[in-house]
Amino acid sequence: KKVELVQEQVVTATCGICQGPVTPEVRKDCPNGCGHVFHTGCYQAWVAVARGNVRYCPICNAQGA
Repeated sequence: KKVELVQEQVVTATCGICQGPVTPEVRKDCPNGCGHVFHTGCYQAWVAVARGNVRYCPICNAQGA
């Protein structure tokens, strides 16, 4: 009999870009301090689209210091 181990994933937030569940392994907090959370991959894709202009949050437009 084959036994499969299933690792539970702890969801810590919802991605502000794709609305998917975010686990600690793929969590990226907004560097502007507004509290929004993203998947690392979603944030990196947004940075590429924004051409590196990450002075503001893609969700609320909060600007970093």
